[in-house]
Amino acid sequence: MHTKDKALENVDEFIEDIDNAQVEQGAAISTDSKYVEEFTEEEQRKIIHKVDRRLVTGLGLLMGMCLMDRTNLGSTSIAGMSKDLGLESGFKYSLVLLIFFVPYVLVQLPVNAIAQNVSPRHFSCGVTMCWGALMVGAAFVDEWWHLMIIRALLGAFESSLYASLLPLLSAWYTRYDVHKRFSISYFISCLIAALGPVLACGFMQMDGLSGLAGWRYIFLMEGVLNFAAAIIGWLLLVEYPKGSHKCWMFLTEKEEAFIIRRIDADRGDAAEDIKFNLREFLRPAKDWKVFTYPMMFLMSTCVSYSIAFFLPIILQSKLKFGVTAAQALSTPPYVVAGIWMHFTAWSGDRYHIRGPLVISNCLLSIVGLALLGWVASPGVQYFGVILVTSGSNANVPTNLAWLANNIRGKWKRSFCNALLIMGGGIGGIVGSLVFRSQDAPTYRPGIVASIVASIITMGFAVVLMLRMHILNKKAATGAIVLEELSGFKYTL
Repeated sequence: MHTKDKALENVDEFIEDIDNAQVEQGAAISTDSKYVEEFTEEEQRKIIHKVDRRLVTGLGLLMGMCLMDRTNLGSTSIAGMSKDLGLESGFKYSLVLLIFFVPYVLVQLPVNAIAQNVSPRHFSCGVTMCWGALMVGAAFVDEWWHLMIIRALLGAFESSLYASLLPLLSAWYTRYDVHKRFSISYFISCLIAALGPVLACGFMQMDGLSGLAGWRYIFLMEGVLNFAAAIIGWLLLVEYPKGSHKCWMFLTEKEEAFIIRRIDADRGDAAEDIKFNLREFLRPAKDWKVFTYPMMFLMSTCVSYSIAFFLPIILQSKLKFGVTAAQALSTPPYVVAGIWMHFTAWSGDRYHIRGPLVISNCLLSIVGLALLGWVASPGVQYFGVILVTSGSNANVPTNLAWLANNIRGKWKRSFCNALLIMGGGIGGIVGSLVFRSQDAPTYRPGIVASIVASIITMGFAVVLMLRMHILNKKAATGAIVLEELSGFKYTL
């Protein structure tokens, strides 16, 4: 128990470091101006950190396993899978990568509609168990097309996780607290994913044990880890704010009421309990702005996925590292990326900005890609890998937070999250194709494609900021009401 208490204190300290301005951003505000908050500022922080420990940690854990499983083909490839399954010829390797994202995109809208009527705790942990079983099955494939089938099913289940958890996280926090939470959860997931190559390096040492190749043990052991993560996630995750006091060892009824007052003061949708209506679910499609977020997410994930999929291969074939070194050196860029995400999230919530961060992350990615593509020194090229990994991955929580800041309502949030994840899935399809085996060892076309994607992302961000600035000015004069809430302003 002492160890567990100490671990929880460490989580509190980590979140406290990036959350000093939290109460100033609306924690003590009530929707009723005559209401005097019964909790002190210190008590409010403790309540919010109680939510953080359960929700942010649980989401980060499941997202991390999801990301590790999705991007482990680079490790299994250099561990012998490509040779054993004949993936070295033609487009087979890229097809195995690509097929994951086809069902990932196609199931997103219907799954979002379903997931909002099911307990997010049970739903997310259930799909984690399912893809854990698929990972175990991948350890025993004999043909490359068997792996394609497993990857297709894996895409459907992993897409379902985001349909359940992203709206849940958005529902619990005010608009200028949510970027830090998305960043922390994504940072946790990146740390777990960054351990993937290191774990793969260890698992592949089991080569020959019970007659199985080392790459098969990577799939097998990661499948087992998914089962464990699903159980831990079920213990950590909670439901939506309304009725959350019923969750095991969580909030009291008074603490739940405080959370609801706090969110209602920010955007007025904390206690929504609206039954599914197809027309209401699809109504946000009339607003062109909601499509700019998935377009930016598409371009951002195109870069981040391409790096994640091909980093071990690039380190081995382009930078000439050995297999073990390539596996090990795939981890540090994600550690640095986590630190950069932490800084951008703090800046975004502190100064209420999103678009400028998207642009700065794109510029960082472009510099990194230029170093990787046009500098001969392996050390400088590796530094370029760190820059592009940091910039592209930091844009993931930034895009999520920007969307969460500028929408209201349960079903609009669900629809827009579905579009966003669909955009990410299409980005994964593009990312799985940009670094082609025939372009080795320079991979110049893939690097150029990633630079173009970053430039397009910046263009969308500029257009969206200009449009929202105009709408905010109109709302300030009373000419229009934004998001059906008087006083609401878009975050730029």
